[in-house]
Amino acid sequence: MTRRTRLAAALAALALVLSAALAPLATITPHAAAQTDGRIDLVAQTAFVGDDPATIDLRVIGPADARIRIQIYQALTTREEIHASYDGVTGRPFSDFSCNVDQPLTDGPCQLDSTETFTIEIPDHEIGEILRINQGALPVVITLVDSDGDTLDTLTTYLLVLNEPRGSVFHVAFFADLTAPLAVQPDQTISLDTEDLLARARQISARPDIPVTVAIQPETLQTLATNSNEQLAELAELLTDRPVLNAPWVELDEEAWRLTGDTPLIAEQYRYGADVIAETLGRRPTNISILDDSATPETLALLRSLGTEAVIVEPTQVIRNPSALDEFAPLAVRDSNGATTPAIARDTVLRRATSPTDPELAGHRALVELAIEADNATADKAIMFRFEGWRPAELDVLTDGFDQRSNLRLSPLSEALGVPVARNTAGQPIQTSLQPPPAPDMSQRSADIAVTRGTVDAYASMVAPARTPVTALETLLRAAASSSLNDEQSAVYTLNVFDAVLTGTAGITVEPAERITLTDRQADLRITIRNGQPLPITVDLLLSAEKLRFPDGERSTRTLAPGDNEITVSVETLASGDARVTVAITSPGGRLELHEGTIDIRSTAISGLGLVISIIALIVLGGWWVRTIRRVRRNCAAATVAATAQSADAEATPEATPDEPVDVQANADPDADADEQSTQPQPKQTQPTQHQQNQEEP
Repeated sequence: MTRRTRLAAALAALALVLSAALAPLATITPHAAAQTDGRIDLVAQTAFVGDDPATIDLRVIGPADARIRIQIYQALTTREEIHASYDGVTGRPFSDFSCNVDQPLTDGPCQLDSTETFTIEIPDHEIGEILRINQGALPVVITLVDSDGDTLDTLTTYLLVLNEPRGSVFHVAFFADLTAPLAVQPDQTISLDTEDLLARARQISARPDIPVTVAIQPETLQTLATNSNEQLAELAELLTDRPVLNAPWVELDEEAWRLTGDTPLIAEQYRYGADVIAETLGRRPTNISILDDSATPETLALLRSLGTEAVIVEPTQVIRNPSALDEFAPLAVRDSNGATTPAIARDTVLRRATSPTDPELAGHRALVELAIEADNATADKAIMFRFEGWRPAELDVLTDGFDQRSNLRLSPLSEALGVPVARNTAGQPIQTSLQPPPAPDMSQRSADIAVTRGTVDAYASMVAPARTPVTALETLLRAAASSSLNDEQSAVYTLNVFDAVLTGTAGITVEPAERITLTDRQADLRITIRNGQPLPITVDLLLSAEKLRFPDGERSTRTLAPGDNEITVSVETLASGDARVTVAITSPGGRLELHEGTIDIRSTAISGLGLVISIIALIVLGGWWVRTIRRVRRNCAAATVAATAQSADAEATPEATPDEPVDVQANADPDADADEQSTQPQPKQTQPTQHQQNQEEP
């Protein structure tokens, strides 16, 4: 036994003797016994016992004749022991002394300075050696008692006596939640508390000594970019060099959307969210994501395919392995493909145990727990806290204590996630699974958004490349997928998108026109289409008619300027007469039907087939007329000869008797129709007599 050890044993024995004498006052009950007429608050203290005497600064409120009693107990070496001591320290103190509140000793252990701070200096010359041989966290119970010995208030703090750190490191990471309620409203107005958002960002900026990873929805950033560039610039400045978690554009229940089969929606939300973060903050997000409560191994596999390499979970999301030795280490969470992803859970146990109303005291308790864990560790560990759960005074205590211990380190979240995963009693890495509640049914919302998305895409093809009217609709469509909305609220967003598309495509009509006459077989048909929108609109025209052919095709794409647009269409007539041309106006591709109009035309042109038929008809008709004319002429000539003969006979022959036949043909009307003459019975012609022939000859 060395001389130092023998001295320490002797001092410890002395301390036990003193403790036995003070045993009636050895058990102290903390704040539960405090009275309303007295209070003790911790202002500052020595955290780690070193070569100099330890001091504790208090703010004391109490009667003038009150006393302060200080008791120091044997060191605690585990976190569980420290937790138990919050409810009261039991056992015998090895140091117990008192000071008057109103008359502190000038050269004693208690002093009152000009700022009314009551300073207690642990008598190092008396118990310093005992302090330094007690490895661990030494509870220091400070009690305010009145003149009758009644307890007014009690405060329990700790002095740390630790050896030089080992090679392992305890990483402490912080992430700050700057998410805000959905800012984009269904009517395209904005509802965002920018002052609250900037106030939280200023708290982060005020602690450049703490590497804080930020969680913020890209929708919030885009809203600032759209409505307030100055506030966005301020936010970006406040978050300079702060890593940003990978997140979808709005909060999503990824598993619910995966079950609908709409994984493209999830992918688009993450892709667009990353682009917005890069555009507004000037840097890409990390590959760390917050896992939604309903996430399953299938969800995790999907997020891994989208670039997520590590996740943040709640303690209740994972199945804790009872054989785990180390609760302060990242977890290996299995996905549906059998791969594992590092995960870290937000600590809630330490914060509940170390959250008294006194921020300095809460900070020291947290520091003590972390220091004891780090001192007991044989490998690197990691823990993660929510930054907004810490008060500035707590953070001051924490950072000051970390500066004094090399095995306590404030680390970025990515570095904490790089710590080896927890191991079981056999030293093997522990793989755990997710245990989610059932995901909500998103099937109806998915169908609504899918239909609306198709409508917006069709409208986008009409106004491209002018994206301004479409961007607002795409924003509403993305917002409709937010997990902060129920189905009814989401339906308001999609309905407003439909209404906006109807408004943006109204007033596109085929202007009425008088009947158009086409005189040529091939001609240009002029159609007037009115665009009642204030911007150019691209549409498809679908033409149809029974007696016309469209050499350039029935469908064509046209860009309509605002106002009247005269469209020239090449047509070819198939038949003469009246026809009706139907003009259907749709979005490119035909998804949206905008208008249908008609144009009446008359064609006097003869088509090729008609011309051939007409020529044949004219030839046949001409042949018939030629034959008819020739026949009429022959008949006329024959009638003339017969009439001449009859006249000669009439002159030479006596007046006919009634019994003699009358030649009616000789008296026929010379203007009679040729056809009728040809059908009349021809008179019998006789040879002239010799006497008649002699008379005709001169």
